[in-house]
Amino acid sequence: MSEPQTGPRSPAYLPGGAGYFTGPAPVDTDPPPWWAWWNIKPAVYQPIADGSWLVMPKVQFGDATGDDMVSANYAAEQAASSGGLVRFAPGVFNMASSGSFPSGTTIRGSGMQNTILKLAPNSPSLMNMITNGSTNENMIQISDMTLDGNRANNAGTWQCGIVLQNAVAGPLYTDGRHTVTRVMIQNFTGDGLVQTGRGGSHFTDIQVFLCDGFGVNIHEDCFLTGISCGSIGIDGALIQGGSNRISNCKFWFAGAKLVSSRIDGATLLTVNAPGNFWDGGGIAGLQFSLANNWGNGLYFRNISGATETANNSGGSYGPVGCQDNARSGVRITGRKHVLQSLEADSNNNCGTNGGVPNGTFAGVDMAGTDNLVSGRSWDRAANVNHQAAALNLVSSGGNNVNNSVHLGFSGTLNDGSNMPPLTAGSTIFQNDVRFSAQGRSIQNSAFAATITPDPFATEVIAMTLTGAITVNAPALAGTNTTGLFLVPGMWLTLIFTQDGVGGRVVTLNAVFRLNGLAFTGVAGATSAISFIWDGTNWQATT
Repeated sequence: MSEPQTGPRSPAYLPGGAGYFTGPAPVDTDPPPWWAWWNIKPAVYQPIADGSWLVMPKVQFGDATGDDMVSANYAAEQAASSGGLVRFAPGVFNMASSGSFPSGTTIRGSGMQNTILKLAPNSPSLMNMITNGSTNENMIQISDMTLDGNRANNAGTWQCGIVLQNAVAGPLYTDGRHTVTRVMIQNFTGDGLVQTGRGGSHFTDIQVFLCDGFGVNIHEDCFLTGISCGSIGIDGALIQGGSNRISNCKFWFAGAKLVSSRIDGATLLTVNAPGNFWDGGGIAGLQFSLANNWGNGLYFRNISGATETANNSGGSYGPVGCQDNARSGVRITGRKHVLQSLEADSNNNCGTNGGVPNGTFAGVDMAGTDNLVSGRSWDRAANVNHQAAALNLVSSGGNNVNNSVHLGFSGTLNDGSNMPPLTAGSTIFQNDVRFSAQGRSIQNSAFAATITPDPFATEVIAMTLTGAITVNAPALAGTNTTGLFLVPGMWLTLIFTQDGVGGRVVTLNAVFRLNGLAFTGVAGATSAISFIWDGTNWQATT
């Protein structure tokens, strides 16, 4: 490998050594500039003492329109024989072509605020800024930089930030083993980060902002930690395959391209996927809209499969926050996903949703089988349109059984009435669905002549009767009737103990069907009756 050269530099590139421009070098400063620490002279690319290669932006040498990715690709080729480390200097780099890096390459900037790789105006309409070269190049590392898609000057394109493809086994490992950390990805007309094919990659401390496609588009066997995706055009995160792990992530303000605004009078929009381009599987020809189930914070869907529910391998996820998204906070299709410590907060954030007075979409939307979900789904009344319910549990081709869901819920609808736990069309049969404190506590209450049980606060009420008592029908306050406020299959147990006098009369609302059972009136005696909600009445059971 050649050492940096001295004296006049001509031509601009010197193959095998440093690549120089003939324009003025950066002005010396006191203390010395950062590049002086390596005892080098400024160049658009050159080897340095530790065996790595350094890339500097051409604009610092008087070339404001030159393609800096040419320098980066060349530096990566040269660095392959000496450890594979390519350093990007502080500055803004003009990227007019794709970076295709071989396995073993480490691409390291000088910090997210210091090293910015910015797509040139009018770049190719279908392109990826950084890729891993061929589909078997299975280990590159990217860190400490910002990738900017410059979408204001690339309208009408589908350009992605990072795309890592591993369709076949690599030379060192069967799966992709890429690492991306401490990276900001913003302003792309397509997806921010894409992983497809064989998994095993780690993505940590990544912020994706203002991208028109998906924030992250992940297939299988990957690890995502500390990811924040905000103001994303379609879905904050699309999970297309199984066995992924997601923790400490937040997906917010997704669906930005599917609604004209998030204030009164919003118009719902449809975005067509670009034809003849593959950025992670099967998107060509799809129409993205809220009506077609897009616009969620987190979406589990295999769009390459024969059906929407063909995502079978599951995975473990949480804690995850999904806030202020245009449709649902999270939509789950497929099977065997474990999502815990979920917060779905104030979603259905899409203006008035075409004039509908109350919200259409629930915080959690499920259409799959054998999934386990727990957390909280609520609305803090911060947006024009509020969540329609905590949960929508619907059948998709018959695939909606053996799910276990336990959610805390609270909030109000647009009209001020309480948000229901379930949408009216939800199907509970063959699923275990619980809300708030169901099945968790016993309420030992002081005597009151009239009570209205709340089965979401407690399933068991115990009381010593010192007078006659009337038990009202359990219901949440409010006027809205579009949702299901009581979940078929939920339980309520009343335990009444007569005082020393006895004979205290128990009067139940007509929705309680005793079915031949009765509370005792014997002084000092205790009786307990359990009721199950069948969707119309509370049926006493023995």
